Amino acid sequence: MNLQEIAKEYKALQQKEYLYGIENGEHISFKFTNNDFYHLLGFQKFSKDVTIVKMIENNVYYKEKFYKDVLNGDITFYETKISIKGAKDYLKDGKFINFCDAEESDNVKKVINYRLPYFTYNNMMELLNSNLIILYNKDDALPWNKVDADKIFFKFMTSKNRNLNFFIRNKTNKEFGGDCPVSFFLEEQRDAYLKTNKNSEQAKVEITYKAIQNTANQSFIVFKVFWDKVRFKYSKNHSDAYRAQIKLQEYYTKGIPVCSNNVEMDIISVKEVINQLINDINSNQKLLDTYSLVFKYKEEPNEIGGYEAAVQLLDEYNIDIENNTELMEISQEDAADLIARITESKNNLTKYKKKLKKIEKLIGRLKELEKEEIIYVYKNFIPDIEMYEEDFFEILIKKILIFEKSIQPDEIKQYYKKYRCKKQ
Repeated sequence: MNLQEIAKEYKALQQKEYLYGIENGEHISFKFTNNDFYHLLGFQKFSKDVTIVKMIENNVYYKEKFYKDVLNGDITFYETKISIKGAKDYLKDGKFINFCDAEESDNVKKVINYRLPYFTYNNMMELLNSNLIILYNKDDALPWNKVDADKIFFKFMTSKNRNLNFFIRNKTNKEFGGDCPVSFFLEEQRDAYLKTNKNSEQAKVEITYKAIQNTANQSFIVFKVFWDKVRFKYSKNHSDAYRAQIKLQEYYTKGIPVCSNNVEMDIISVKEVINQLINDINSNQKLLDTYSLVFKYKEEPNEIGGYEAAVQLLDEYNIDIENNTELMEISQEDAADLIARITESKNNLTKYKKKLKKIEKLIGRLKELEKEEIIYVYKNFIPDIEMYEEDFFEILIKKILIFEKSIQPDEIKQYYKKYRCKKQ
């Protein structure tokens, strides 16, 4: 068992900070500190007899120093190459006990078989790139499966037919807030930490955004926003403005967030359709009026009524009916078809006017929703984004097309800087 290699894998994780948003509105952020290495890998399970662990548990030797010594190769699974002050008080039968000498209790076996072999940078990154996490409630967990954590990143290992789990918990105020890594292992029984003592499952939530940031220069290695999850998972349960999505989706594809850009383009096109329908109705009504006069002329061409119809056609429509064979050939069926077209156009006009009224009324509410969503995602990276001007949010949505991609926070800051320069 090569503890130094495990420590090196852990060190690679330390070069990043991990930030997530989840559908219940929580923001998760954590780092892998020197202190976390000890508990995450389960070394405390060796406290019965391993000398170095007994010292740590009694605060004689410290977790951070332990990690550094393992990373440097001074403490291995098989030996301790350095002298540690105070160790003589923790010997067993006068002997320094290394990890390889530990009594193989059930807890020790679990660490050796289910933790240490699976802790690699790649395995952890697969877990941390998940789109789904478990909201773990320790009180509801199976009696023999309780971990002091509140969230689980997990992935199913097909070869083992079980989940690999990474547990985190929210720190107390005393611990300065945020989240911290708690434990990591391959479960012994499939879905053991998903099941509850109530014959149900722990709640699972979708990740709405994820960011992995380089701690050295604060650049983003990963920045991904799942805008559909923000809309249908977060906003659905946390924003009154979500009603705009509900009311507008009558006119748009279900399952896709309604975007104010599309609604504004629709307002223009709907107005054009309305104008065209009005023109068609007026044009067809005019044609129908000529049909009525033609029928009157055809019914009594030599009578006063027929004469008056011919004069009206000539005066009002510049139609010489006596020399217009095409109009003379129209039938009642033609008139019925024309009436049907006018009726259809009027029905469509009513429908489009209703749509126009509705989307014009709701677009302001939709823009409120979009602004809330932008703030929800970016406020952990841009603390003062709530103070940005309304016009700038319009630019983000209309020109920068923020909802069509994942724009990194630093880019947003640059856009805002340019915006402010132009205003001054």
